[in-house]
Amino acid sequence: MKIRTTYLFLMFFLLKNVLFAQEDPVSITQWRSHLSYESARYIAEDEQSVYYATQEAILRVFKADNSIEHINKVSGLNDMGVQTIEYASDLDILVIAYSNGNIDLVFKNGSVRNLSSIKDNKNIVGNKDINHIFCRDSSIYFSCSFGLVIYDLSINAFSQTTFTNSSVNACTKLNDTLFISMPQGIFAGILDGRNLLDFNQWIFQGRINGNTFSNYNSKQIINFDGTLFADMNDSLVCFVNGNWVHFNPIDQNNDTLDFWLGTSTNPNFISNFNFSLSYDRSTLVVCTQSSLFYTITKTNRVYENIYPNSWRVRDIVIDQSGIVWAADQGYLHTNFYQFRPNAPNSNNISDLHVDNQGVLWLSSSSYNTYTPFFNRNGFLKFDNGIWDIYNGFTRSEMDTFYDCVRIISNPENDKIYVGSFMRGLLELDRGDNISIYDQYDGQSSLAPAIGDPNNTRVTGLAVDEDGNVWMSNSLTNTPLAVKKRNGDWKSIDISKLGEQQTEFLTIDRNGYIWIKQITGKVVVFDPGDINDDTDDQHIELGENNSVLPSNKINCIEADREGVVWVGTDQGITIFNCGSSIFDGSCQGNRPIISQDNFNGYLLEAEQINDIAYDGANRKWVATNNGLFLLSADGYDQLLYFTEENSPLFNNEVKHIAVDGVNGYVYIATSSGLQSFRSEATDGVKNMNRSDIVVFPHPVEPDYQGPIAIKNLAEDANVKITDSSGRLMYETTALGGQAIWYGTDYTGRRAQSGVYLVFVVNDDGSSSAVSKILFLN
Repeated sequence: MKIRTTYLFLMFFLLKNVLFAQEDPVSITQWRSHLSYESARYIAEDEQSVYYATQEAILRVFKADNSIEHINKVSGLNDMGVQTIEYASDLDILVIAYSNGNIDLVFKNGSVRNLSSIKDNKNIVGNKDINHIFCRDSSIYFSCSFGLVIYDLSINAFSQTTFTNSSVNACTKLNDTLFISMPQGIFAGILDGRNLLDFNQWIFQGRINGNTFSNYNSKQIINFDGTLFADMNDSLVCFVNGNWVHFNPIDQNNDTLDFWLGTSTNPNFISNFNFSLSYDRSTLVVCTQSSLFYTITKTNRVYENIYPNSWRVRDIVIDQSGIVWAADQGYLHTNFYQFRPNAPNSNNISDLHVDNQGVLWLSSSSYNTYTPFFNRNGFLKFDNGIWDIYNGFTRSEMDTFYDCVRIISNPENDKIYVGSFMRGLLELDRGDNISIYDQYDGQSSLAPAIGDPNNTRVTGLAVDEDGNVWMSNSLTNTPLAVKKRNGDWKSIDISKLGEQQTEFLTIDRNGYIWIKQITGKVVVFDPGDINDDTDDQHIELGENNSVLPSNKINCIEADREGVVWVGTDQGITIFNCGSSIFDGSCQGNRPIISQDNFNGYLLEAEQINDIAYDGANRKWVATNNGLFLLSADGYDQLLYFTEENSPLFNNEVKHIAVDGVNGYVYIATSSGLQSFRSEATDGVKNMNRSDIVVFPHPVEPDYQGPIAIKNLAEDANVKITDSSGRLMYETTALGGQAIWYGTDYTGRRAQSGVYLVFVVNDDGSSSAVSKILFLN
């Protein structure tokens, strides 16, 4: 009894000191999506929710409270590039068609079935667009660029493909007949035993109001309360008693009117439109890709509606409560109000940066940042799950500050700096105050672009260890400038750099500035004493005087040790030179690695778009063929993510930034932004027991994933024991974080109880103890 009492007292004492605070719900090795939903294309609905489809993903909005769910590759879909969607209400299935012909069926329980037969069919020549989805009974009809494809859910297989030698725009069914709209008109296929696989058996619908037409265009067709509605060139027509007739409805004033769709000479001109039905199927909705839309009742009464605060409505549904939900090319709308989810305002990202507080900053512009597009997306902050957008629409100071191409933070003064291709430098302090510097501000030494005197180009940014902000002032005779920590400015003339057009730059541990020129070569510049011009020195590096395989340089990064990694279109070159870089004796190194029993240069077959290091100095490498994780020295490939083997949105990875506080790796692909929570974080200088965080905590019985121990000294030794002192596991922290999978050395899962974590830094000068509670 005495032993039991002592054990219970020990358990109570340990539990009092366990940190139960749950860390971020995204676990180690898990993914998050950060996509923009600014441009909605189509809408579908079920009883509880509305699905907004954008080009890259789907946003599910619950009708009761406007709460949202993100549906994309991270949540389980199989592709990106949504073409259209439809909800099969009889089957409770969301049908998603992608621009490459791929299809996902999302069932009510959240499971996803992928139908890749169209995408993978090599006999289909040309594009594989799916223009329209029609669901009836157990069949799903896909109107494609090459014909009509039918999927039968009763047998879980494609049951029929009709090749039409032209695009099928839409499909519907009336009784025993299928009707399709095409650029050549409307065709009918009878489901009574005729061979619908042979398009020659389909019947051309060439008579309207008794007149015969040999050819016309039809974009849409729908079954509304047993009557077919379709377009024939410029007219809305309907199928009544086996005949096609012009639709002549009654307007709000009880007047009969002609309803036109397509001729620009007609006062009721509608250039593009889309049909949809209200939830109760009592109303036909005609969207016109403008703020104007029409509703038609079963009694042929037409109502003209204007959707306020909108300019291009692509699709509309009216739910069971009469609320109008609209997909606008600019925004999402619900009941005539803009619905703006907490998300970026664009999927186009020109630069990523994470500050020393773990806050993500990004600039949003075209990837080709050296062509002026007058892009007004601005820059964004992502902090504690909240997005803040800074541009001319949210901040009047930025009314003419556009084409944001670079962004960085200054840890010495907690300010954010943004480089614009057109309007100079923006400075944002922690009080949210904005200052803009260009040739007009009267303080800076920035110069306007040669031949373009109204614009000031800042195309690269870096901060040295003293807090001075260096920038590329491109296409000038002073192509490098610095804003000193004390606020003074200085510019470096072209004689010390050799090129007017400078791009991105980085600073190594020696304070040397590595600047990429428009020619593709790299200039290494040593400013020496920043106030003394006589000690400056520089050297130009290229394929002619170094081991760089090419002058097509896409990125430069100085790692935690100050080693410079240069990414080219033919792999990576590493410079670990010190001052010898200026005498020409250090020409860099291209590591030779063995891959599949073949020796070759590091990633020599890859175009390297960006490189970032994490808390363990491992290298995350963005390429056009996916994302690589390399060991600190680059000789070992630790991970390789592609869109085929992971939730990676797109193999074209453009930018990378690592959050050293929480371990997130932010990944900007050509399809948008996402993040992966890695095993490494930055180590802390002073390790305190009260700061050590264990998550998840406690470890629940059904949890099988990694257990993280963070806020450790860099590369600390970590030992985990049970309460009796038996060693369960020992490891070295990856930067400032250690990972344990909850098993001992034999692979057995830890039993219920409290486990002790002993941490010691590499020289033994600092140590700490923490605890982990297991529940089984």
